[in-house]
Amino acid sequence: MSDSNHPDYSGTVAILLIVVHTVLDSLAVLIRFWFRMISITKLWWDDWLALIDLAICYGQAGAAIFWVHIGLGKHPKNVSPAENITSGLKMLYAEYVLFELGISVAKLSVLCFYARIFRVNKRFSTAL
Repeated sequence: MSDSNHPDYSGTVAILLIVVHTVLDSLAVLIRFWFRMISITKLWWDDWLALIDLAICYGQAGAAIFWVHIGLGKHPKNVSPAENITSGLKMLYAEYVLFELGISVAKLSVLCFYARIFRVNKRFSTAL
C-alpha cells in the first residue's frame, strides 16, 4: 500500500485547506480593491499593505505545498529522512520568516486602516 493511500495520510487534506484559504484570501483582497475602485475613496497604505500581505501568503502556501510533497502529513516512518530532512528544515525556517513578516505587515495594514478611518492627529500620521 502506498503512503498516499494510508488512512492516516493527511497531505491531501493539507493541500486542500491551503488552496481553499489562499483562494479566500485572494477573493477578500480582490473585493477590497474592487470596492475602492468603484467608490470615491482612494487606495491608501492599508490597501497596499494588504496586497503585500497577500503576496506573502502566496509564498507561505507555496512553501507549505512543497513541504507536503517532501513528507508533511505522512507518518515519520514512511518519510526518508536522509533525503528530506534538510529540505524540510529549510522550509520550516522559510515558514518562520514568512509568518513573522506576514503578521507584521497585517498589523501595519490594520494600523493604517485605523489611522484612515479615525483621522488621527497629524503627529500620529507622520509617525506611521
